[in-house]
Amino acid sequence: MSFGASAAMMGMMQTMVSTMIEATMIQVMMSMIQSVCNIAKTGAQDTEEDSKKG
Repeated sequence: MSFGASAAMMGMMQTMVSTMIEATMIQVMMSMIQSVCNIAKTGAQDTEEDSKKG
């Protein structure tokens, strides 16, 4: 393998890894946002039920 080819491979690997990390971070953020929304929803439902009971 020539030096140019291995350097190109390294560059591709780095790009792939950074893209994967970025995608993972986005997924983590999305799931965090989803769970926060779910908590907010259930919280709102609980308050509605409480006000109905009262």
